[in-house]
Amino acid sequence: MMRTLSRSIKALSAAVAALAMCLTFSASTASASPTPPASSATWDLSDGEQRYCAIADRPQRYYILAFVSGSWDAPLAFELQGMPEGSVVTSYPSYPLQSGDPIPPGDNGSDYQATYWFIAVLPPLEYGEHHATLHATDGTVSETTPLVFVAGDNYWC
Repeated sequence: MMRTLSRSIKALSAAVAALAMCLTFSASTASASPTPPASSATWDLSDGEQRYCAIADRPQRYYILAFVSGSWDAPLAFELQGMPEGSVVTSYPSYPLQSGDPIPPGDNGSDYQATYWFIAVLPPLEYGEHHATLHATDGTVSETTPLVFVAGDNYWC
């Protein structure tokens, strides 16, 4: 009888332990919040300052490039902000896109590639530094690159 009671207690203990483990695992699984999916957009706009040198008091033409690495799952839009007053800017995305069109989702790998470019015709600038910014956005993330136009006596700055 003692042996039967001992087996019954062991079986009951095992059943209680198993039930407790099931409840513990079920409760921890139910309370854990699901991990949101990671964004597949891992692009980066080169944020190194772009410097452009010019002779003061003369109109100048510049090619301004947006260097992007990584991948993006939404269109990338680019614009120049803070350009000197009187500047005329034309954007040039890749063919077959038209001026001002965003770049469709894509992937440049780990290399920074000239993904978008502008031609900017600046009016005669006074001596000194003139600051502007190149902006890029996928609608969620925005990044910038500083632009500096240095007007002096020669093309070295």
